[in-house]
Amino acid sequence: MSLCKSVTALARAPLFAPDLVLLDIGLPRMSGFDVARVMRTLPALANTMIVACTGYGQEEDRQRVREAGFDQHLVKPVRIEDLHAIFERMAPPPSAAVAPAAATGTG
Repeated sequence: MSLCKSVTALARAPLFAPDLVLLDIGLPRMSGFDVARVMRTLPALANTMIVACTGYGQEEDRQRVREAGFDQHLVKPVRIEDLHAIFERMAPPPSAAVAPAAATGTG
């Protein structure tokens, strides 16, 4: 992703306010850290989950991910089970069963 594409993506993201963004760290010109920091300043993206998908997996990399505002850190190659776990955490809780209304009869 070039700087121009990063800026364009940041300009467009608030228009559709994604629930989830999978973002690489090692982008040319504008790093994923910088993209995440900007995303966190945009009110329309306040509820967006930002997940780092990266080849960088050392503890200092994970710390930088947290400091940049990412919600999760996945190391490539990303395991499908890890993505499923993220989707499950994002899913709304099952609605509580509603008891049927008591029958009222006259008679």
